[in-house]
Amino acid sequence: MDIYFIDQSLTNIYEYTVESNSLYKISEFNNFFNTEIFSNLKILEMIYNVLYDCEEHGFEIKDEKGRYYNCRLIPNTLIQGTLGVLLIKENVSEQYNIKAIHEQKYNEFKSIIDNIPYDLILEKDKKIIYQNKKIKYEGNMINLLLDKNINGDIIYNQSEDKENDFFIKRINLDNQNENLIILKDLSEHNSLVTKMKLSKQKYESFVDIIPEGVIIIDNNSKKIKYTNKSLNYILEKYNLNCVNIYSLIENSTLNYCDLLFNMRFEHKKITNYLNEEIHFEFANMVLNINNKNIIIGVFRDITQNINNNIIKKKIEEETYIHKTKNDFLINLSHELKTPVNLIYLKNQLTRSLCEKNSIVDIGQVNLLNKELKNIKVLMNLVESIISLEKLNLNFYEDNRDYHNIVEILENIAIKLNKYEDINIIFDTDSEEIFVLIDPYNLIKVIARLISIVCKYSNNKALISFDIKQNKDKINIHIYNKNKTKENITENEANVMETAAILCKLVLNLYCGKLEIKQRFNDVNIELQSVNNIDYTLRNGLELIKEDFIEEEFQKIYNL
Repeated sequence: MDIYFIDQSLTNIYEYTVESNSLYKISEFNNFFNTEIFSNLKILEMIYNVLYDCEEHGFEIKDEKGRYYNCRLIPNTLIQGTLGVLLIKENVSEQYNIKAIHEQKYNEFKSIIDNIPYDLILEKDKKIIYQNKKIKYEGNMINLLLDKNINGDIIYNQSEDKENDFFIKRINLDNQNENLIILKDLSEHNSLVTKMKLSKQKYESFVDIIPEGVIIIDNNSKKIKYTNKSLNYILEKYNLNCVNIYSLIENSTLNYCDLLFNMRFEHKKITNYLNEEIHFEFANMVLNINNKNIIIGVFRDITQNINNNIIKKKIEEETYIHKTKNDFLINLSHELKTPVNLIYLKNQLTRSLCEKNSIVDIGQVNLLNKELKNIKVLMNLVESIISLEKLNLNFYEDNRDYHNIVEILENIAIKLNKYEDINIIFDTDSEEIFVLIDPYNLIKVIARLISIVCKYSNNKALISFDIKQNKDKINIHIYNKNKTKENITENEANVMETAAILCKLVLNLYCGKLEIKQRFNDVNIELQSVNNIDYTLRNGLELIKEDFIEEEFQKIYNL
């Protein structure tokens, strides 16, 4: 602070210095106080009053540089008993600045508080001492505000036909018996939220019932905002995820919305993790909403239509192939069988005429019998060739089911033992062995293999025929312990070898194996059995015609 002494004559001004503890004349009074300044006139008046009343006065001034001073005028005697006035000036500019800033911040804060959309209420001793809104709370509302136990959402009935939703939060101010109450009127907000939810539900319900899948993506953040139920069903149905869908959109050209909101659909294909192909008709549209680009993708599932077309085309191709194979086999049968049958009938007719007219020519009869035998060999070869071609074209008839193979083989042995020059001994270690097979094809294979063994055997040969089971394998063994014939012609051998090949290929249909040893003297067949018999068993012989076993046996045995 600065200390000055003004003599009572108001002539001179002296400044006091603390270091020397002395006064120094610094100026004349008129120079120190410019009386042209209004504030200085006020100070001059105060100085007169101090000299007259001998009482202290104080005032504040602001200089031309904007500095603030707190001044005191004190009557005093300093210089050789000279009566005068002490002027003590204290620089209080910093306090003024702080006060100004405080007032500014206070006004700003007050403006913020006053403009907060909800009510701020200060409560002390169950009385409202401040509120930022000029609202008069009455009755039950006052009780709600002052009840410390009420917090959170409440419903307040202002009248019978008006209900308000409020949210109350209470904050206890530290070291004071005061509580700040925050009161929010949520009635309008909740009403708008309810309307928006209803509106959203309506639009979502509409979008969910359409069969097309719909996805909405924020193009800026690349985040999926919405998928409808149809798209979720498609994703689940085809083992897809949103990444697959998003990659499809990324690889498509984005179409910005035109005035008519037209969408151009294109055929798109996606492969899932199971390597299955899923087909869509896909379209997208980019909309700008609130300065954000929103992508709307629409998916039409056409996988079933594509698959149906593929299946239809495949069926048409298979039908054409089936017809071609069938025509080929019919033509093959006609071209091969017809001339052979004609020759066979012609020779039979010739022999009948000779017998009818009692024409006995040993040479002629032997020649006819030889020709008939050769024709039978040829007919057997033709039939085998046609059967082999059926197997080669996957055209061989196969009506497999579960059957007791023991019953089928035992019946074959019984039927063939009726021949006078055949002796077959059938043996089995089980009464029931079940297989999945076509009994027609099994009988054909077994009858022909036995006929081959018998053909290579001497008359009255003992043929062993047995079946054994080892876990899930079945072994059928046909063998002759005696020596084989040596007088088998080349044609007969060719027929039997062809028949053996045919039998082997038929057994391959059932994952079976055929092994032939010692010039058809030892035949082994291996098949698979079934242990679980929780199925309807079939009688393997009920659909076979009466003489079928004998007919198949005679085709080779009677050559």
